[in-house]
Amino acid sequence: MRVHAYLRSSLLLISNIDRLFETLHTIAPMHSCYHYLITNYFRPAAVEQGVWSLNVTPTIATAISLLAEGFFVRRVSLIGTKSSIIALISTLCLATNGGMNIVLTVKAFKIEDIQRFGQDTKTITGVTLLLAAVADYLLAGSMILALRRTKGQHARAPRSEMVTVYILNTGFLTGFVLCYDLRCDRYD
Repeated sequence: MRVHAYLRSSLLLISNIDRLFETLHTIAPMHSCYHYLITNYFRPAAVEQGVWSLNVTPTIATAISLLAEGFFVRRVSLIGTKSSIIALISTLCLATNGGMNIVLTVKAFKIEDIQRFGQDTKTITGVTLLLAAVADYLLAGSMILALRRTKGQHARAPRSEMVTVYILNTGFLTGFVLCYDLRCDRYD
């Protein structure tokens, strides 16, 4: 019973922290829009300079991602020994991704020209997207294999429900979108 109470309180804490970061992730773009479109409406040159709320957005998004992916990492680690190794590799990918996004945030505060920021950080941005996609695919693949092994009730499920379980609920679609974004980012 104590384990259950501990698990419930830790999930509640993670949920509340996630809500805080989601709120910050909503406020930061609002502030950026207000800064550029309202405060500096008659100063088009202001677009060339970064604003703090735009600069911290990658770090806030990374925190949200790490909290969400942590749920999947825990689930995958509970499947078995091989899955625990995959969960560890995914955790390393996600931690490296988080560190690189913090580096992006620091660079954003140091660079005065936004156009130069995009050119200077193209490689690190691509690597962060790649690491996130690898982590998503590893976790999604582990969950899909675990679901396929149990197969009992899923064998009789309608195709739309199977797509929901295998593609959406496992995070496979997120990894696909990240890879697509990485591919599009190469041609800018």
